[in-house]
Amino acid sequence: MVVILEVTQIMVVILEATQIMVVILEVSQIIAVILNSASHSGRSTNWSTDSNANSPYGGRSSSNDANDNIRSPVRGKNSSRKQKNFALNSPGSPSPSPPVSKAPPGDQQHIFRDNPVSNAEKMLRDISFEVPVTPSQGEDTEKCSICLHRIHEVSPAQSPTSTSRGLVGAVMLANCGHCFHCCCLLPLLVTAAQSFSCPVCRTLHGAVTGTQPVGGRMSSKVENSSLPGFKKCKTIVINYHIPEGKQGREHPHPGRPYVLNGFPRVAYLPDNEQGRQVLSLLKIAFDRRLIFTVGHSASLNQPDCVIWGEISHKTFKKDNKFGYPDPKYLDNVMLELAAHGITLKY
Repeated sequence: MVVILEVTQIMVVILEATQIMVVILEVSQIIAVILNSASHSGRSTNWSTDSNANSPYGGRSSSNDANDNIRSPVRGKNSSRKQKNFALNSPGSPSPSPPVSKAPPGDQQHIFRDNPVSNAEKMLRDISFEVPVTPSQGEDTEKCSICLHRIHEVSPAQSPTSTSRGLVGAVMLANCGHCFHCCCLLPLLVTAAQSFSCPVCRTLHGAVTGTQPVGGRMSSKVENSSLPGFKKCKTIVINYHIPEGKQGREHPHPGRPYVLNGFPRVAYLPDNEQGRQVLSLLKIAFDRRLIFTVGHSASLNQPDCVIWGEISHKTFKKDNKFGYPDPKYLDNVMLELAAHGITLKY
């Protein structure tokens, strides 16, 4: 009987121990559930706060930026850092990063940019941005098409004089994105007036100016009549006035009076959206002295006359050659204006 009693007590102890183990197991499961829940919650919070970083746009808006096509000096790559540096005047954008024209530590390009001492230096400053390149980029960098060395290398044209002026390193032309050594590009600007064509793609940089006599006046008004081919809109009438005067140094015979024939000159545009755009571009062209020039008049067979320049005008409301209808005129004149560096974005 004593043995049976002891065995019974041992079994009771085992049963109590089993119950304790069950309780411990349940507590462990509860703790595991709590920890797992907390882990999932943490991952969800991180995904939410970093969702932009994980997006295909790298935290930027998915809309196309105006400067997304700006090229990097590293071949075959686009640099978002440089795109931000070049976004200097994007309307509605956040404050831009410091422009690349600000020299990095140890560089001296800011010398000529802050204080240009010649027209060539001033034009180089106005039409280009500094390109920060390092020797570590090596073969990945483009070649300067002038000296044929890579832009991370020192140009053969580098001299103590150009170094003292900060004409070191490389620059990127703003309108086309081609890169050159600073001191290679500068000599090409010495003979430029106010504009320059890229040696690679011939894109214009700067403002093209002409030889139109100074002191002229351009005005416009809208008439209720319509032009052939534009029956649903009114007509813009442009008047050009050039005062009497003498030829300047830019003309064939400086100091000699020029001949005014047929002034004020009149031209016509349809009063629609594209016609108004052309009018605004023609005003820029007139201010840049591109509408007229001084030369030989074919119709009068006379020299020293104020004649039309290279931008076409419709001087008759209805005419097969100099008037309407001409469905391609507005597109063609915008191309002519663009060839002189005048487009809707300027």
